[in-house]
Amino acid sequence: MEGSDGKSMEKMVRKYTDDIINLQKTSEDNTEAIKDIYEKMQLTFQKVGVNKYDAFHEMGGKLSFALCMLDKKDNGYVVNVMHSNDGCFAYIKEIVNGKSYIELGKEEEKAVKQALAGRMGDEELSKEINDLMQKDKM
Repeated sequence: MEGSDGKSMEKMVRKYTDDIINLQKTSEDNTEAIKDIYEKMQLTFQKVGVNKYDAFHEMGGKLSFALCMLDKKDNGYVVNVMHSNDGCFAYIKEIVNGKSYIELGKEEEKAVKQALAGRMGDEELSKEINDLMQKDKM
């Protein structure tokens, strides 16, 4: 059988069948890749809480902060960075299932609660980040 343009219908059907088989293989490969990415995503930090504060009464500007980063299972870290006239000091505590085995300060607790609630935290910082993102789009 010949098509109107002189091509064999059999060749066309074979080509389309091969194309479908290739698409199915590509789809299966993509499905496996997506599953792999999804599994890796479970281990990434997905929840963040930030609490900016003044560590010492004589220091202003909220230069100190507590930053909590958690994965989907509420495991991660809280980092407390305290700024003083003498320097900058950083402390890190592990969070397992949303809790720390080491006592947390009130600033750290606030950051952990924000992360557990899925909120960024400090509205000022969130606004600053949004403003920067808007500037990048321009």
